[in-house]
Amino acid sequence: MRTLMVLVLLISIPLSWVGRDVVRSMRESAVERAIHEAGGEAIYDYWQPDEYGMVGQRVEPTGDWWVRKLLGDNIYSYVTCVDLRDVENPEVLIPRLQHFTRLKYLLLPTTVASESLVETLKQLPDLQQCRLDLSPCSPIILWELAQCQGIEALQLQANELSDSSVDVLLQFPGLKSLTLRETPMTDAAMPTIAKITTLNELVLEDAPEITNDGFQTLESLPHLTRFFASGTQIDEGCVDSLRTMTNLDNLEITPGKLKLAYYPWGLIRLDTRQQVRGKLFPPDGPREDLVRVVHIEEDLISFDPDDLILPEQPSE
Repeated sequence: MRTLMVLVLLISIPLSWVGRDVVRSMRESAVERAIHEAGGEAIYDYWQPDEYGMVGQRVEPTGDWWVRKLLGDNIYSYVTCVDLRDVENPEVLIPRLQHFTRLKYLLLPTTVASESLVETLKQLPDLQQCRLDLSPCSPIILWELAQCQGIEALQLQANELSDSSVDVLLQFPGLKSLTLRETPMTDAAMPTIAKITTLNELVLEDAPEITNDGFQTLESLPHLTRFFASGTQIDEGCVDSLRTMTNLDNLEITPGKLKLAYYPWGLIRLDTRQQVRGKLFPPDGPREDLVRVVHIEEDLISFDPDDLILPEQPSE
């Protein structure tokens, strides 16, 4: 009898482990099916992710083949990436994401910032990359979201952030991309944004109180490579600041019809602020030896990574 009890114990321990994995796998599979039926994507870890965390190359799932043959490919695998951007009602699915205990990548559409969202994100300890598009969003909710893991991108629409509450953004330790739409913030808020040293992309839309003075404070951002602005008061006077923002690769500012009080239309060298003659051709050689040029048109100030010239190219 004692031998039988020991045998039962030895058999029950591994069975309990398998049973736990079966229950977890069934729960994740149910949520994964619901996401796909709603038009979203849920990807398991046997799909190697690309740079955005999306589907790449399939690899062999974890675990012995005979166990997977018996209990399914997902018995030892976990959902690591979810994309709900094409889901019509993501609020229904968001609370169920907490069942994906090893979720690393999360992409959401425009979502109401709620306590439910905050609580769900807090249940995802392995989250590495999360992009949130929130409308509306109060500073209180942002303070709570800052305690969650992996939030790299924030898009705030019709937000309630003001010059006095913008410092909440400093609580996001890994913030790389920030979009502010229809914001009442003024130039007084820009020095705070300039303290987000991890930022490499900044988008301002319908921010009518932001001027060249506010833009100038962004010179201190060490990793800013992309800047886009529309509906602001930033105009061609920002060219002086661009001379020191050597890491910028993409710039697009649509300030409305320019008065062109500072520079003529056309291509302007940032080193000498003179107009460039001729057409641009991508030059060879190390990028650090090349000169950045900026396009100034009637309603657009811009450049992209290839807007570079050799130092000896003629100027007017």
